[in-house]
Amino acid sequence: MPALKLGISLAALRLPFKKALPWLAELAVDAVELDARTDFPPKQFGSSAIRELRKHLDDHRLRASLVSFPTRRGFTTEHELEARLAGVRAAMKFAHDVGARFLTTTLGLIPDDEASPAWTLLTQVLTDLGRDSQRIGTLLCAQTGAQPAESLARLIAALPPGTLGADLCPGHLLANGHSPAAAIEALGTNIYTVHAQDGVQGFGQSRGHLCELGQGAADWPKLLGMLQERDYRGDFLLDQTPSGDPEWELEQGLKYLRGL
Repeated sequence: MPALKLGISLAALRLPFKKALPWLAELAVDAVELDARTDFPPKQFGSSAIRELRKHLDDHRLRASLVSFPTRRGFTTEHELEARLAGVRAAMKFAHDVGARFLTTTLGLIPDDEASPAWTLLTQVLTDLGRDSQRIGTLLCAQTGAQPAESLARLIAALPPGTLGADLCPGHLLANGHSPAAAIEALGTNIYTVHAQDGVQGFGQSRGHLCELGQGAADWPKLLGMLQERDYRGDFLLDQTPSGDPEWELEQGLKYLRGL
């Protein structure tokens, strides 16, 4: 198996951006994930700030792998929908400007009924965003987690080609009682980004939760093999788990993945 391209979400760190970069360079990671909602709001990044950001990354041999822009409400909720879509478009432009190929977001619940107004609204919104993403040059990817990945696969199939990709989040899938392996089977080559997470499924009425990479139910050797069979060539991005020492946990996660 070829060496994995590894990255870290800057939102997972307690370190300020400029202090985080030397630490990341020492860890020999390839890429970072930027959070456009909280840490890197696009309205604060004009052309000069973008150039400075890219120079800081280049100086430490890092690149922006993807930009995240989680929305507080899904795209089937009409309240303030236009403002959310404007935020997504601004985040797409920011992602392109910093050199990231992907913008990942949360869609909200995908309707089961394809004849419902909610389904019509969701597919229309995503079709419009897909046209914008092709013009800008950044692909929109939906995070997996709350629902079985078959729902996302069904939605992707209903959209024009190149409109939407999948961001595989095994820890979130497990915490919600879903199988990461089944998600890879369902989504196949529509997976464009992967978050290197682990999780524990809930029992009875209790919810599952994220945990340290390699300590949960995710069978990462199997998942890596399945992704390789589907020609996944993207990054594996480690992000935050509930830990009092995220830097230590991220280092352990890198060691775990490099040892596979």
